[in-house]
Amino acid sequence: MSTFPIIPAFPADGDPAFNAKARAVMDALATGSVEANAAFGQLSSAMTTLEASVNATVWVSGTAYTVGQRVYDPGNNYLMYVRLIAGAGATNPNADPTNWLLLSHKALPLVVVTGTTHTLTKNTHAIFTNAAKCSVTLPASASSDDEWAITWSNGRTDNEYLPNGLKLLGQTDAIAEDLTAGGTVFGRYTTTDYGWSLN
Repeated sequence: MSTFPIIPAFPADGDPAFNAKARAVMDALATGSVEANAAFGQLSSAMTTLEASVNATVWVSGTAYTVGQRVYDPGNNYLMYVRLIAGAGATNPNADPTNWLLLSHKALPLVVVTGTTHTLTKNTHAIFTNAAKCSVTLPASASSDDEWAITWSNGRTDNEYLPNGLKLLGQTDAIAEDLTAGGTVFGRYTTTDYGWSLN
C-alpha cells in the first residue's frame, strides 16, 4: 500500500523566504492527496477481496461455481460451504464433499426431554432429565453433515439409542449408552454403510 508523504511544517520565516517554503508545503500537500487517493483505492480493493472471502450466496442447483466461491444452503441447514473444484452440479453441498468443503458451524437448538422416550430431530440437542431409563429414536433420514447432540443428565448407564432404519456405528441394533450423569454425545451422519458416528 502507498505511504503518505511527510508534510513539512508551515514556514515561520520572514518575508524573503516565505514564498519558497510555502510553495514547498503546497507541493507536498498536492503529492499527499495523490498518495492518499492511491492508498484509499488499495484499501477499497482489499475490502472487496475480504468481503468476497467471507460472504456467501444461496446455493442454486445447476449453477457453475469457481474454486473458492462460498454458498449457503437454506433448504438444508444454512451452513456455509466453499467450492473445491470448479463446475456445476445438482448435488446439495452437504452431500457433495468432493466439490464442497464445510466452512461453518452453528449451535444446535436445545430440546429438554422430560419423558422416557423421544424421537430425535436432526440438527438438535436433546437433554434427557427423567430419572428412569430413557430411549432415543434417531432420525429416520439424514445427509452428510447432519448432526445431533444428546445430554444424558439422569445419571444412568442404561439409556439407549434406537437407529430407526439408518445405521449407528455401522449397525442397526439398539445401542446402550454407558455415560455417567451430565455426559454429552455428539452424532454426525457419515455414509449409508456406517451411518451415525458418535463422539
